[in-house]
Amino acid sequence: MDVKPFDGFQGLSGGSGMGEVDGLMVNFTPRRERFTFRKKHLEVLETYFKTNQYPTFEERTEIAQRCNDIMEVVVGRGLADKEKMTPQNVAYWFSNRRKDIKRMAREAIDSS
Repeated sequence: MDVKPFDGFQGLSGGSGMGEVDGLMVNFTPRRERFTFRKKHLEVLETYFKTNQYPTFEERTEIAQRCNDIMEVVVGRGLADKEKMTPQNVAYWFSNRRKDIKRMAREAIDSS
């Protein structure tokens, strides 16, 4: 298969683009950039998770803001947009954490 190289950063601002694969023009939508959870983020998230595994939107917004405030102090400057925690990042983390707990419980039952 002949694939022409393309700049993966093209179109990251949104929308889709065109690429060529085996001589055919194909539409593609670039993947969103993944958010990197830092150690300080995880400490805050775990603390909130211990008290409530299903935060409301307002609580997720508060958690995201708390994470951003802490990271600004740690790095000593304002955060770029891609460095900022959002309520959606918080929701994804909580969802994945609940799945991890269920998986670990299931594995513990299976191994006993």
